Amino acid sequence: IDDLVLTISRTRTAIDARFPSIAYERVYSFAHYDPNESKVEYLRLLPSGLELSANHYVYRIATSSGSETGKGGGQFVPAREIKVGDDLLIYDDMTAESKQKMVTGIQNVHRRGALAPL
Repeated sequence: IDDLVLTISRTRTAIDARFPSIAYERVYSFAHYDPNESKVEYLRLLPSGLELSANHYVYRIATSSGSETGKGGGQFVPAREIKVGDDLLIYDDMTAESKQKMVTGIQNVHRRGALAPL
């Protein structure tokens, strides 16, 4: 609680109108909190290396077939719907910018702990 997490939102003004804005928001609760839960399955999206649950929402800009996915060029979808070739909105810590990146691979990985901050 009270930690900051990086979030994206369409309700704020974005620098680039194609993408939602990015901001840190304070964690006020957890929908799920079990840091000791063993062998939790996550998806690793490549090349970003982002690891998340299949139910976690990500911002997909375009599908692997090349079609735009929603108004303004993208929409939030559960990670389980992501396919190789989809374009995602990825935040680059080095440049502090949002970038469009194509998913080149998806791996199943197991980690200890399951957290869903709100």
